[in-house]
Parts: sequence; structure tokens; C-alpha cells
Amino acid sequence: PFVHVARLKNDDFNFANMSKGKPDKKKPDGKIFPVNISKIAIVDGKLFWEDYHLDKSVQEKMTPINLSIDNFTTNADKQSKLGITLALMSGGKLDWKGKIGVNPITSHGHISLDNIKLPTLLALAAPNKPAFDLHGTERFSADYTLDYSKDSLKLSLSKTKLALIDLRFTKQQP
Repeated sequence: PFVHVARLKNDDFNFANMSKGKPDKKKPDGKIFPVNISKIAIVDGKLFWEDYHLDKSVQEKMTPINLSIDNFTTNADKQSKLGITLALMSGGKLDWKGKIGVNPITSHGHISLDNIKLPTLLALAAPNKPAFDLHGTERFSADYTLDYSKDSLKLSLSKTKLALIDLRFTKQQP
């Protein structure tokens, strides 16, 4: 599959007009509809991302995207096996393996980001133009545990490694 996502200057997305329906006036009862799916997969997917709301627009192609979720369920306290890999055309890749649950939202596993260019990360992390330029690449990996229950988010990282390769930091002239 191929997906094109664009975030426009006014902060809308290129698909915002797809959901112009009237809001449901029923109050949710807090229960999640029971769903069980044995396998969800995306093989060799492609995503083209454009972000024009930043001071400097960002474009990125991600291919291939491979996603695998085994035994997905919304049943309480059950987890599914998750695997995601993707490569950025500008360089770098993501590898994420773990378990996820949706009732409550939980996840644990291992994530790594390898050789992603620092200007790309800076554009996403600091949407307003920072007073410096950053160049180089990164390597990040960690085991993680995430829990979002009782209106509280808890994230813990262990076995964390971060390397900045060919780092150049330059202050911009006014």
C-alpha cells in the first residue's frame, strides 16, 4: 500500500475533509468492543510525508514499511505481538519489536533508530526554527515499558544506548 500524508500550513491534514460527519451524541459507556484478529500485516508499504506547517517544510519517503501484529485483541489485559520496520529515503531506519495491549494501553519491547539524520529529527522536535544548525546522524536503542492506565502515562527505558555520529552544531548568525 501507498499513503500520502500532508500537514498544511494551517495545521490541517490533506485528509481532514474525509470526516465531516455529525458527532455522535451518545455518551460512551467506557467499554471497548471485543475484537480478535489473528494476523495484521503490511508488507513493503510506502508512506510519503510532507509537513508545511514548520518554518522549513519537511518531506520524507518511508519505504519499505513492514508491520506485523499477531493475535491482536481488545480484550482486557491481553497483549499482541508487534513488529515494525521501516527505512527513510533520507537515510536511517526504525526497528520496533514488542508486545502491545489496548485495554489498558500497554507495551514493552525493544526499539532502535539507526542512522537518522539529525536535521530531520531537529525539524520534527523543534518545529519553530531554532537558533542553531545541527548535522550528523544518530544511533539509539532501548528496551522499554509503557503503561497508560488510570489517566497516567509511565514510560521506562533500560539498556539504553545513544550515539551521535559526526555531530556538528553551529549557531546561526542573526
